[in-house]
Amino acid sequence: MDSCDFKNFRAIHRKDFLLELIEEGEHEHQDFKFAITDSKKISRSIAAFANNDGGRLLIGVKDNGSIAGMKGDEEYYMIDYAASSYCKPSQKVSYKLYNVAGKFVLWVDIQKSDKLVYAIDESGKWKAYYRYRDENIQVPGSIAEIVKLQKSSKRTATYADNEALVLEHIVKLGRATIDYLYAEIKLSRKSLKEAIANLVILNVVKLEYDGENWCILQEHNDK
Repeated sequence: MDSCDFKNFRAIHRKDFLLELIEEGEHEHQDFKFAITDSKKISRSIAAFANNDGGRLLIGVKDNGSIAGMKGDEEYYMIDYAASSYCKPSQKVSYKLYNVAGKFVLWVDIQKSDKLVYAIDESGKWKAYYRYRDENIQVPGSIAEIVKLQKSSKRTATYADNEALVLEHIVKLGRATIDYLYAEIKLSRKSLKEAIANLVILNVVKLEYDGENWCILQEHNDK
C-alpha cells in the first residue's frame, strides 16, 4: 500500500510470512524498530537502504525479534514525513500492516534509488548513508561525490589516460582506498574522483565497504 491515510489501512492477518522474516533477524535488507520517536533519525535508515539495494523496516518489533506492536498511528506519519522531508531527494515508501495476535506490525518497504540519497545527521547536515550488514553507516564525502558522479544521468563515461592510470594501480594491488590512490597517483582529487566514477560506470571497478574502509577494487564480470 502506497503512502496514504493510516486510517484506511486494512491489516493483514496472515502472519506466517512476516514471522519467517522476523526469524531472519536484522541484516543488510531488514531492520527492526521497536518504536519511531524521531523523523530525522528514521530518515537515515531510509536513505541507507535506498543507497544499497533497498530493504524494509518492521515497526513494532524489538531488536531480539519479539513483537511489541506499534505504539500508535503517529509512527506512520513520522515515517512518511521522514521519507518526504528529511530525505533528499524525497523517497516514496510503501506500507503493509500486519495483525499478529492483536499486535500491529508496520512493514515499510524502501526501494533502491537511482540517485544518491541524503538524510539529516545529528548536527542537522545533509549526509549520505549506506546499509552495511545490520548497521547504517555514514558515507564519507569523497565516496559520496564519486557515487553522485556515477549516478548522474548527464554523465557519459570515458576511458582515457587518467582512468588507465587508476586502473593500473588497482589491478596491481587488488584493492585500494581513495587516500592511497591520491598519495600514489599524481592527479588532483577532482580528477581522481572523476576517473574512478568513469571506471565504475564502465563496470571496470566497484566501490565496496569492508567494515572499516571504503575501497575501490577491480570488477570481475564472469561471462
